[in-house]
Amino acid sequence: MPGSTNVVFELREWAAVAPDAPALLLREAIVPYGNLGAAVNACALALSDAGLKPGDICGLVFIDEVLLAVTLLAVLRLGATVQSLPHSATGRQHRELLARTGARAVASDRPLKPGTAQVTLEVSAELLMRPVAAQAPFVREPHGPAVLISGSGSTGEPKLIPLTHAQLRGRIDLKTGWRPLRAADRVAAMSHLDFFGTKLRMLEALHAGAAFARWNATSPETPGLCALQGITVLHTTVYHTEMMIRSLPAGTTRALAGLDAMFVASSTLTDDLRARARDALTGNLYVRYGTNESGQITTAGPPEIFNLAGTVGRVDAGAQIRIVDDHGEPVPVGTVGSLRIRSPGLCDGYWGDKDATAKVFKDGWFTPNDLGKFNAAGHLIFYGRADDMMIMNGINIYPAEIERAFAAHPDVLDVAALPASDPLHQQVPVCAVELAPGSTATPRSLFDFGARRLGAHKPQHVYVLDKIPRTEQGKVKRTQLAQEILRQAAQRKPPP
Repeated sequence: MPGSTNVVFELREWAAVAPDAPALLLREAIVPYGNLGAAVNACALALSDAGLKPGDICGLVFIDEVLLAVTLLAVLRLGATVQSLPHSATGRQHRELLARTGARAVASDRPLKPGTAQVTLEVSAELLMRPVAAQAPFVREPHGPAVLISGSGSTGEPKLIPLTHAQLRGRIDLKTGWRPLRAADRVAAMSHLDFFGTKLRMLEALHAGAAFARWNATSPETPGLCALQGITVLHTTVYHTEMMIRSLPAGTTRALAGLDAMFVASSTLTDDLRARARDALTGNLYVRYGTNESGQITTAGPPEIFNLAGTVGRVDAGAQIRIVDDHGEPVPVGTVGSLRIRSPGLCDGYWGDKDATAKVFKDGWFTPNDLGKFNAAGHLIFYGRADDMMIMNGINIYPAEIERAFAAHPDVLDVAALPASDPLHQQVPVCAVELAPGSTATPRSLFDFGARRLGAHKPQHVYVLDKIPRTEQGKVKRTQLAQEILRQAAQRKPPP
């Protein structure tokens, strides 16, 4: 299959050769490939009749994930570009995102205000189920992006990342440290389809002829649904993994024993959580390293994921990582440096931002501002963001090493390290922890625990929080965390 072929091609093929095979798994229904193909065709016809053309950008605002999935595939079929507008965002935020890209069209499962866009379509189940004899256009070799995805946007305006059909295929076809998906697989992802990662998981499943589950399930419901529907592959986040474990009755083991693989992504999976997930959920646990710009780059699985602290795995076939110093020169094995990465799914740059593109894309390589090192066996040990690194008295201190040390404490459920301002040292590391219910650990005892393991790299203060604030994807909300630490610091003097 040519690399630039429309990513919906395989869906059309499976709908023709295996129309009765399950494509979407819902809570109380199964959508076969034939029905999904027909619904995508009906939606594409409606979009085309409304005026959507190849190369147009179409914003999608949906609450219903099945309607979103069908419309997403229909837009791609027509050779147009998908721009997701999170259903949780405000109308003003939607308008700002549409204005940034010049989107001509918007499709939604909610009423759209007049003038929202030149082309609008309100999508309903009735629209998708209507019998149609005609075939919607299928653009086999689309020009322009397939999707526009948002970067983290942790500071300032989120960067928009355009990905072509060829780049999506590069991510789908990447040979990882795990087996390829099969038509017999049943794949679930716990995050909403608004997130690009979940969209990619769906495209991967449909590419292989596998079934993709959309339940909108809570963490406590997930193990039961996985068992009921025979899920073989589960994609989750650190947050969802922790919530699943906490929801289980005490002493539960291997609640997800039927899985062939559980992939945990989006933020760092501590060694402690790896061990607890193995015991409570499944031993078939995998983590990956990657970025929105590049897609996944590494894969780590058993047994190394459990016995090699901090590993995110070996580099996947077809991807490349260089680790360099501040001058761009390669560093020796075992030395922490800045990552340079490239992959078949690497984007070409940022939408409408030549300056930002020039800073991090050069000669086919992308600089994600991440730190890591290779060990002698070729495993990448991840050390976090370069802008999170602290320098105190000439010593480089990495949040990841502090977090790994404190995660080993038997009473620590979650941990986050970050820099704090200091009149003498300018920056000092501090650590916030969330303790298990009933724990008697104190900030002083936790400080001593960290000092014994970290020496000069220890945090200067330890704060106990009811909960570490994180996004649904498991990323620490650093502004909110810093505010909580400042509040505690103002109320009492922390331990030395």
